[in-house]
Amino acid sequence: MQMLRQYSVWLMIMALLVGGKVCGAAKKDRKSQVSLPLPEERLPDAPAYPPSVVTAGGQRLLLSYVPVRLSYDPILKRFSSSHPGWWLINFPLRQIKGLERKTEDEIAQLIFKRPRAELKNWYIYVPGTPPPEPQAPTGPAPIERHRGDIIVNNSAPNAADHNPGNPQLPLKTIQKALERAQPGQTIHIYPGIYRESFRTVRAGTAERPIRIEGVRGKDGAMPVITGNDLIPADRWEQVPGLENVYRASIITGLEGPVSVDGRMIRERTLPSELKPFEYCFNRGTREMAFPMLAPSQSEDPRFHWRKATADKDGYLLVADKQPDHVFYASTWVWMPPKKRKEGVVWDPRFPEPITGRVACGGPFRTYRMTGVKISGQANLMRVWLNGVLMPGPFTPGFPRAESNYGHSEQWQHFRLREGWNHLFFQFDTSLRDKNKIIRFRMRPPQGVAGLISQADKPGDMKAPPANGKVLPYIAAWKITPGHRSKPDRGLYLCLPKGKRPADYT
Repeated sequence: MQMLRQYSVWLMIMALLVGGKVCGAAKKDRKSQVSLPLPEERLPDAPAYPPSVVTAGGQRLLLSYVPVRLSYDPILKRFSSSHPGWWLINFPLRQIKGLERKTEDEIAQLIFKRPRAELKNWYIYVPGTPPPEPQAPTGPAPIERHRGDIIVNNSAPNAADHNPGNPQLPLKTIQKALERAQPGQTIHIYPGIYRESFRTVRAGTAERPIRIEGVRGKDGAMPVITGNDLIPADRWEQVPGLENVYRASIITGLEGPVSVDGRMIRERTLPSELKPFEYCFNRGTREMAFPMLAPSQSEDPRFHWRKATADKDGYLLVADKQPDHVFYASTWVWMPPKKRKEGVVWDPRFPEPITGRVACGGPFRTYRMTGVKISGQANLMRVWLNGVLMPGPFTPGFPRAESNYGHSEQWQHFRLREGWNHLFFQFDTSLRDKNKIIRFRMRPPQGVAGLISQADKPGDMKAPPANGKVLPYIAAWKITPGHRSKPDRGLYLCLPKGKRPADYT
């Protein structure tokens, strides 16, 4: 937002000349010209915009692209233009025919009734039948370069970020140019594909902005900035046991949207869920992508389940200085049935949903933090509710997304049901607080005062335990010993049968 504020606002002063007469443009008239970038009142008057035109068809071109001539008849006090119907933005005052003998200040006083020093940006419009639309520029842009400008050209064989950033020795990345740029400098970006993210490190000023300008090449190509990083075909490996599913390491250290053949595809939670043109990330260990246990095994003694109780603050001790481990936890939660009309009895066979916002404490999230590298993410967590895996990412078309996003402990639209609910968790300790004691807490949905929890499966699914205690958090758990697992950091992709990643790269 800071960069937009510095580089996008520049319009303030307008002079509308109709038939050579200077007059104010009524607000309604300005709004009627929807195809023209007319200024709004109170916009800052800086930075100054380069001399440009806006054609009747809405093309915005540098004045150096088109041979526009503007004349002024001092006797008739009228303007004439070689391109009527076009807006002329910051047309050089000394290039107006008929006013060659006047100074810029005299011309400004004549036309705008103010000194030249007060003019930053201005418009001149001469009505009439516009000429045919010019062809879109295809050749190199006739840009003006000044001493001190910074050149970025990642297509140049000698481009490097340790270079001085001149035409002979350009920089390779936009980020490095931004790190060097000072107020008043312009960064010229030459054609190429720039696969990088960048941020501003210092601000310009209204009078001395830091500009970023794209340069058109001889073939008409412009620079393209994209967040898409190509994954080389030789980085993909077929996943054993999963048909048409391939894995590649996350080469950028960032998770984000994936596209195949220029088409954005859908994100899922686990590799085993994937269908053609779907993908999932696994920022945790390999076992997080291929769970060893399922909810149905929460009562199986072969997995050495031990009972655990949350502390007075509601936290379950998950791991004690055990990095790169996976833990499984299970709990049964009783949600009191909703109040019903007099004479209507709750039937456990037809439970109604109890939906609300759930707070989860501890360094675990089901979904990633956007814009954050894997090294800075929270630990990965998976949750099965009543035997169904809850989606990690937002799933298009899924009714009321229930994801626990990385920047928040809140889990939106968490859907429990009246009566007993089984919650089954998978916790990974390969990222956050990996060499510390790691805890986890889960509260009831917002608006629900408390719940009853127990570690073992209830003997009677129709009623709560006789001695159950209502608490504002899950207190009773079962948890497995940690299983050491190798960090994965993988991207999993499913393609149609017979297709390979090399077919799309």
